[in-house]
Amino acid sequence: MTTQDSLDHVQSLVQQIREESERQNAEREKELERAEEQGTAKAAATRDQLLGLGLSESDLVVDEKQAAAQQKDIDRLRKELSKSPGGDDGGFDPSQVDLTPGSAPEGVRVLRPAFASVLSATHEQTDARADAPASDWYYNNTEQNPWVWARGAGSGIAGTGVGETSIEVDFWYYFVPTAARFYGVNPYTYYRGFYIVKSDDSWYDSHYARAVVSSHVNVFQYNWKGWNSVNELDVGNDNINVNQRFDTVRNHYYSTLLGANDGAWILNRVKLWVYARGGSAFSQLDFGTGAGNYITAPYVYVS
Repeated sequence: MTTQDSLDHVQSLVQQIREESERQNAEREKELERAEEQGTAKAAATRDQLLGLGLSESDLVVDEKQAAAQQKDIDRLRKELSKSPGGDDGGFDPSQVDLTPGSAPEGVRVLRPAFASVLSATHEQTDARADAPASDWYYNNTEQNPWVWARGAGSGIAGTGVGETSIEVDFWYYFVPTAARFYGVNPYTYYRGFYIVKSDDSWYDSHYARAVVSSHVNVFQYNWKGWNSVNELDVGNDNINVNQRFDTVRNHYYSTLLGANDGAWILNRVKLWVYARGGSAFSQLDFGTGAGNYITAPYVYVS
Protein backbone atom coordinates (compact mmCIF):
# COMPACT_ATOMS: atom_id res chain seq x y z
CA MET A 1 0.00 0.00 0.00
CA THR A 2 1.40 3.40 -0.99
CA THR A 3 1.47 6.39 1.35
CA GLN A 4 -1.42 7.96 -0.56
CA ASP A 5 -3.39 4.71 -0.43
CA SER A 6 -2.89 4.47 3.32
CA LEU A 7 -4.00 8.09 3.82
CA ASP A 8 -7.06 7.51 1.63
CA HIS A 9 -7.83 4.43 3.70
CA VAL A 10 -7.50 6.20 7.06
CA GLN A 11 -9.69 9.04 5.81
CA SER A 12 -12.43 6.53 5.01
CA LEU A 13 -12.01 5.02 8.48
CA VAL A 14 -12.16 8.47 10.09
CA GLN A 15 -15.41 9.13 8.23
CA GLN A 16 -16.79 5.77 9.32
CA ILE A 17 -15.89 6.37 12.97
CA ARG A 18 -17.18 9.93 12.79
CA GLU A 19 -20.56 8.81 11.44
CA GLU A 20 -20.90 6.40 14.37
CA SER A 21 -20.05 9.16 16.87
CA GLU A 22 -22.49 11.55 15.18
CA ARG A 23 -25.21 8.91 15.41
CA GLN A 24 -24.55 8.48 19.13
CA ASN A 25 -24.50 12.26 19.61
CA ALA A 26 -27.85 12.59 17.82
CA GLU A 27 -29.35 9.91 20.09
CA ARG A 28 -28.04 11.76 23.16
CA GLU A 29 -29.56 14.99 21.85
CA LYS A 30 -32.95 13.30 21.62
CA GLU A 31 -32.58 11.90 25.15
CA LEU A 32 -31.97 15.38 26.54
CA GLU A 33 -34.85 16.82 24.55
CA ARG A 34 -37.20 14.16 25.97
CA ALA A 35 -35.91 14.81 29.48
CA GLU A 36 -36.56 18.53 29.11
CA GLU A 37 -40.05 18.01 27.69
CA GLN A 38 -41.04 15.45 30.31
CA GLY A 39 -39.32 17.18 33.18
CA THR A 40 -40.51 20.77 32.68
CA ALA A 41 -43.98 20.16 34.07
CA LYS A 42 -42.62 18.12 36.98
CA ALA A 43 -40.04 20.84 37.79
CA ALA A 44 -42.77 23.51 37.71
CA ALA A 45 -45.03 21.47 40.01
CA THR A 46 -42.14 20.92 42.43
CA ARG A 47 -41.42 24.64 42.41
CA ASP A 48 -45.02 25.43 43.33
CA GLN A 49 -44.87 22.91 46.19
CA LEU A 50 -41.63 24.45 47.50
CA LEU A 51 -43.10 27.94 47.39
CA GLY A 52 -46.02 26.58 49.36
CA LEU A 53 -43.58 25.34 52.01
CA GLY A 54 -42.28 28.87 52.51
CA LEU A 55 -39.27 29.04 50.20
CA SER A 56 -38.90 32.22 48.15
CA GLU A 57 -38.19 32.67 44.44
CA SER A 58 -34.65 33.78 45.30
CA ASP A 59 -34.08 30.47 47.11
CA LEU A 60 -35.00 28.51 44.00
CA VAL A 61 -32.88 30.25 41.35
CA VAL A 62 -29.29 31.35 40.94
CA ASP A 63 -29.74 35.12 40.63
CA GLU A 64 -27.58 37.45 38.55
CA LYS A 65 -25.43 38.45 41.52
CA GLN A 66 -24.65 34.83 42.40
CA ALA A 67 -24.00 33.96 38.74
CA ALA A 68 -21.62 36.93 38.37
CA ALA A 69 -19.74 35.91 41.53
CA GLN A 70 -19.38 32.34 40.29
CA GLN A 71 -18.16 33.50 36.87
CA LYS A 72 -15.59 35.77 38.53
CA ASP A 73 -14.32 32.84 40.57
CA ILE A 74 -14.17 30.60 37.48
CA ASP A 75 -12.22 33.24 35.54
CA ARG A 76 -9.74 33.51 38.42
CA LEU A 77 -9.29 29.74 38.56
CA ARG A 78 -8.81 29.49 34.80
CA LYS A 79 -6.07 32.10 34.94
CA GLU A 80 -4.29 30.36 37.81
CA LEU A 81 -4.65 26.80 36.55
CA SER A 82 -3.72 27.58 32.94
CA LYS A 83 -0.18 28.37 34.07
CA SER A 84 1.60 25.16 33.29
CA PRO A 85 3.93 24.06 36.12
CA GLY A 86 7.54 23.23 35.50
CA GLY A 87 10.63 22.00 37.26
CA ASP A 88 9.99 20.31 40.58
CA ASP A 89 6.32 21.19 40.89
CA GLY A 90 4.82 18.52 38.69
CA GLY A 91 5.83 19.51 35.14
CA PHE A 92 7.23 17.11 32.57
CA ASP A 93 8.66 17.24 29.06
CA PRO A 94 7.62 14.38 26.74
CA SER A 95 10.68 14.99 24.57
CA GLN A 96 12.83 13.83 27.50
CA VAL A 97 11.05 10.49 27.85
CA ASP A 98 13.04 7.61 26.32
CA LEU A 99 10.43 6.16 23.97
CA THR A 100 12.38 5.89 20.74
CA PRO A 101 12.87 3.03 18.28
CA GLY A 102 16.52 2.69 19.29
CA SER A 103 15.65 2.29 22.96
CA ALA A 104 12.83 -0.22 22.52
CA PRO A 105 13.38 -3.81 23.68
CA GLU A 106 14.00 -6.46 21.03
CA GLY A 107 10.81 -7.43 19.23
CA VAL A 108 9.00 -4.18 20.08
CA ARG A 109 7.98 -1.73 17.36
CA VAL A 110 7.59 1.97 18.16
CA LEU A 111 5.06 3.80 15.99
CA ARG A 112 4.43 7.51 15.63
CA PRO A 113 1.03 8.92 14.65
CA ALA A 114 0.39 9.49 10.96
CA PHE A 115 -2.90 11.33 11.32
CA ALA A 116 -5.11 13.01 13.93
CA SER A 117 -8.77 14.01 13.90
CA VAL A 118 -11.10 15.86 16.27
CA LEU A 119 -14.89 15.66 16.64
CA SER A 120 -16.92 17.76 19.08
CA ALA A 121 -20.60 17.66 20.08
CA THR A 122 -22.53 20.17 22.20
CA HIS A 123 -25.95 19.64 23.80
CA GLU A 124 -27.91 22.37 25.59
CA GLN A 125 -31.28 22.67 27.33
CA THR A 126 -33.15 25.95 27.89
CA ASP A 127 -30.66 28.44 29.39
CA ALA A 128 -27.90 25.87 29.92
CA ARG A 129 -24.76 26.36 27.84
CA ALA A 130 -21.82 24.27 26.63
CA ASP A 131 -18.96 24.76 24.18
CA ALA A 132 -15.98 23.01 22.57
CA PRO A 133 -13.62 23.65 19.61
CA ALA A 134 -14.75 22.89 16.08
CA SER A 135 -14.19 19.45 14.57
CA ASP A 136 -11.24 19.06 12.21
CA TRP A 137 -8.69 16.70 10.64
CA TYR A 138 -4.91 17.03 11.01
CA TYR A 139 -2.07 15.37 9.12
CA ASN A 140 1.13 14.33 10.95
CA ASN A 141 0.07 16.28 14.02
CA THR A 142 0.80 14.77 17.41
CA GLU A 143 -0.15 17.65 19.73
CA GLN A 144 -3.73 18.76 20.26
CA ASN A 145 -5.25 21.49 22.44
CA PRO A 146 -8.85 20.45 23.22
CA TRP A 147 -11.11 22.08 25.80
CA VAL A 148 -14.74 21.70 26.84
CA TRP A 149 -17.02 23.43 29.33
CA ALA A 150 -20.65 23.20 30.37
CA ARG A 151 -22.94 25.29 32.58
CA GLY A 152 -26.31 24.18 33.89
CA ALA A 153 -29.48 26.22 34.39
CA GLY A 154 -32.61 26.31 36.54
CA SER A 155 -33.43 23.83 39.29
CA GLY A 156 -32.11 20.71 37.52
CA ILE A 157 -35.18 18.80 38.75
CA ALA A 158 -36.26 15.86 36.57
CA GLY A 159 -33.23 16.20 34.30
CA THR A 160 -33.92 19.77 33.17
CA GLY A 161 -31.39 22.56 32.70
CA VAL A 162 -28.53 20.42 31.36
CA GLY A 163 -25.43 21.66 29.58
CA GLU A 164 -23.28 18.86 28.16
CA THR A 165 -20.50 18.58 25.60
CA SER A 166 -17.74 16.24 24.51
CA ILE A 167 -14.75 16.18 22.21
CA GLU A 168 -12.97 13.15 20.77
CA VAL A 169 -9.28 13.46 19.88
CA ASP A 170 -8.13 10.55 17.70
CA PHE A 171 -4.50 9.60 17.02
CA TRP A 172 -3.95 7.11 14.19
CA TYR A 173 -0.93 4.80 13.72
CA TYR A 174 -0.11 2.50 10.80
CA PHE A 175 1.37 -0.95 11.42
CA VAL A 176 2.22 -3.93 9.14
CA PRO A 177 2.43 -7.22 11.09
CA THR A 178 5.13 -9.67 10.03
CA ALA A 179 3.36 -12.75 11.36
CA ALA A 180 -0.18 -13.89 12.08
CA ARG A 181 -0.49 -13.80 15.88
CA PHE A 182 -1.77 -11.83 18.83
CA TYR A 183 -0.13 -8.43 19.25
CA GLY A 184 0.05 -6.18 22.28
CA VAL A 185 -0.70 -2.52 21.52
CA ASN A 186 0.34 0.01 24.15
CA PRO A 187 -0.23 3.71 23.38
CA TYR A 188 1.28 6.38 25.65
CA THR A 189 -0.75 9.56 26.06
CA TYR A 190 0.49 12.73 27.76
CA TYR A 191 -1.93 15.10 29.46
CA ARG A 192 -1.10 18.63 30.48
CA GLY A 193 -4.06 20.76 31.50
CA PHE A 194 -6.63 21.36 34.24
CA TYR A 195 -10.21 20.82 35.35
CA ILE A 196 -12.84 22.80 37.26
CA VAL A 197 -15.99 21.14 38.63
CA LYS A 198 -18.55 23.07 40.70
CA SER A 199 -22.04 22.36 42.01
CA ASP A 200 -23.97 23.59 45.04
CA ASP A 201 -26.94 21.28 45.49
CA SER A 202 -29.71 21.72 48.09
CA TRP A 203 -32.52 19.51 49.34
CA TYR A 204 -35.01 21.37 47.16
CA ASP A 205 -33.17 21.20 43.81
CA SER A 206 -31.05 18.80 41.75
CA HIS A 207 -27.72 20.32 40.78
CA TYR A 208 -24.86 18.12 39.58
CA ALA A 209 -21.54 18.53 37.73
CA ARG A 210 -19.12 15.97 36.31
CA ALA A 211 -15.95 15.88 34.16
CA VAL A 212 -14.52 12.71 32.57
CA VAL A 213 -11.33 12.07 30.59
CA SER A 214 -11.43 8.62 29.01
CA SER A 215 -9.07 6.56 26.85
CA HIS A 216 -10.29 4.26 24.05
CA VAL A 217 -8.27 1.95 21.77
CA ASN A 218 -9.39 0.07 18.65
CA VAL A 219 -7.62 -1.58 15.68
CA PHE A 220 -8.74 -2.04 12.09
CA GLN A 221 -7.45 -4.84 9.87
CA TYR A 222 -10.12 -6.26 7.56
CA ASN A 223 -12.62 -5.15 10.25
CA TRP A 224 -12.76 -3.32 13.57
CA LYS A 225 -11.47 -5.51 16.42
CA GLY A 226 -13.52 -3.80 19.16
CA TRP A 227 -13.14 -0.96 21.63
CA ASN A 228 -11.32 -1.17 24.94
CA SER A 229 -12.02 1.80 27.23
CA VAL A 230 -10.92 3.17 30.60
CA ASN A 231 -11.55 6.42 32.50
CA GLU A 232 -8.33 8.31 33.22
CA LEU A 233 -10.11 11.02 35.25
CA ASP A 234 -13.66 11.01 36.62
CA VAL A 235 -14.69 13.84 38.96
CA GLY A 236 -18.31 14.63 39.80
CA ASN A 237 -20.89 15.16 42.54
CA ASP A 238 -23.96 17.15 43.49
CA ASN A 239 -22.01 19.16 46.07
CA ILE A 240 -18.51 19.71 44.75
CA ASN A 241 -15.93 22.44 44.33
CA VAL A 242 -12.67 21.04 42.94
CA ASN A 243 -10.09 22.56 40.63
CA GLN A 244 -6.70 21.02 39.90
CA ARG A 245 -4.01 20.52 37.32
CA PHE A 246 -4.02 17.20 35.43
CA ASP A 247 -0.41 16.61 34.36
CA THR A 248 0.31 12.95 33.79
CA VAL A 249 1.22 10.23 31.31
CA ARG A 250 -0.98 7.16 30.90
CA ASN A 251 -0.58 3.97 28.92
CA HIS A 252 -3.44 1.77 27.75
CA TYR A 253 -2.78 -1.90 26.95
CA TYR A 254 -4.76 -3.57 24.16
CA SER A 255 -4.39 -7.02 22.59
CA THR A 256 -5.71 -8.29 19.26
CA LEU A 257 -5.15 -11.00 16.63
CA LEU A 258 -3.71 -9.68 13.33
CA GLY A 259 -2.89 -11.32 10.01
CA ALA A 260 0.55 -11.23 8.39
CA ASN A 261 1.73 -8.61 5.88
CA ASP A 262 -1.52 -6.63 5.68
CA GLY A 263 -1.56 -3.12 7.08
CA ALA A 264 -3.50 -2.30 10.23
CA TRP A 265 -4.60 1.06 11.63
CA ILE A 266 -4.38 1.59 15.39
CA LEU A 267 -6.74 4.20 16.81
CA ASN A 268 -5.90 5.83 20.16
CA ARG A 269 -8.82 8.05 21.22
CA VAL A 270 -8.99 10.52 24.09
CA LYS A 271 -12.49 11.72 24.96
CA LEU A 272 -13.29 14.74 27.12
CA TRP A 273 -16.85 14.90 28.47
CA VAL A 274 -18.42 17.50 30.76
CA TYR A 275 -21.91 17.68 32.24
CA ALA A 276 -23.63 20.37 34.30
CA ARG A 277 -27.24 20.27 35.56
CA GLY A 278 -28.83 23.14 37.47
CA GLY A 279 -27.91 26.79 37.83
CA SER A 280 -24.95 26.37 40.20
CA ALA A 281 -23.31 23.59 38.16
CA PHE A 282 -20.22 24.19 36.02
CA SER A 283 -17.69 21.77 34.57
CA GLN A 284 -14.58 22.34 32.47
CA LEU A 285 -11.69 20.28 31.08
CA ASP A 286 -9.00 22.38 29.44
CA PHE A 287 -5.83 21.27 27.66
CA GLY A 288 -5.58 24.34 25.44
CA THR A 289 -5.75 27.56 27.46
CA GLY A 290 -2.36 29.00 28.33
CA ALA A 291 1.12 28.11 27.12
CA GLY A 292 2.37 24.56 27.49
CA ASN A 293 -1.01 22.81 27.83
CA TYR A 294 -1.87 19.98 25.46
CA ILE A 295 -2.71 16.34 24.87
CA THR A 296 -0.17 14.40 22.84
CA ALA A 297 0.26 10.72 22.00
CA PRO A 298 3.65 10.56 20.26
CA TYR A 299 4.26 6.80 20.52
CA VAL A 300 2.63 3.39 20.48
CA TYR A 301 4.54 0.24 21.47
CA VAL A 302 3.56 -2.87 19.50
CA SER A 303 4.90 -6.21 20.70
